Amino acid sequence: MARYAKISNTFIVGSVVTLDEYSGAVIAGEEGFFIMFSRRQLSQAVGRFQETVAAVLPRAQPLIVKDERAYSNEQVWRGSYSDLPDEVVAHPDWPHLSDVEVVWFIPKHAVDKITTSIWYGVKIKVGEVVYNFAVGLFSHAKTRSNLRSLGWAV
Repeated sequence: MARYAKISNTFIVGSVVTLDEYSGAVIAGEEGFFIMFSRRQLSQAVGRFQETVAAVLPRAQPLIVKDERAYSNEQVWRGSYSDLPDEVVAHPDWPHLSDVEVVWFIPKHAVDKITTSIWYGVKIKVGEVVYNFAVGLFSHAKTRSNLRSLGWAV
């Protein structure tokens, strides 16, 4: 039985309405979820999003805001990839990753609810904050199976 499973290459921080979408790996483990922000995505995403909204929907800009709760949730650990313990990143089930700078870790005890759907992938709720992990339509069953084998009730 695997100890880690990569479940997504894209994720949304906060509600879907915020459109704070990033590229980077999401790895599920028995102990929680690891969200990997790629170096270029983290630095460019917010500015690009603001520019796009201002150009396309200038009147809608005040209505679409970044969900600050998702970025300041105290139950989520934030650090650099090099801060992860060696027993995690050296584990044979850990996927090979490159260009990762920032990692968020959502521990299992902090997850209030986890749901899956063919439409939105995997959605976890931590308090009032939602994190969405995109899953391909044909990968949905495998993702559910991986999560169950890791001890998640989905």
